[in-house]
Amino acid sequence: MRPNADVTLYMQRGKNRFERIYVPQAFWQEGYDREKGNDGTRYGASPVRIVTVIFELRAANLADFCGAGKERSYIIRGKCTEEISDEQAHGAFVAKHSPFTIKTVTKCDYGNMQHWEVEGQ
Repeated sequence: MRPNADVTLYMQRGKNRFERIYVPQAFWQEGYDREKGNDGTRYGASPVRIVTVIFELRAANLADFCGAGKERSYIIRGKCTEEISDEQAHGAFVAKHSPFTIKTVTKCDYGNMQHWEVEGQ
């Protein structure tokens, strides 16, 4: 896969503490999940916006964040230098950037294309 974007991840490290990780070369695929609506029911009325981002293992170390349950970790397309230091800054960041909330981080360390796969909604 050819990189088509740079991305910034904000990985939650505690209450209102985020580690900002910039990845200059990533594959970004955005779309809609029509299987579930915003209310969580199958074939809901509104499709859910989703994103899958893939980048090389050496670009970042996300081992601490693997799995699900990243309810307040975010990913945005492009380079972002903002810091999130308190609840007010967190709210302003979400309002300004409309980031995707990270749902899963998967380490794919097999074969010739070892990479991270980050999925958000």
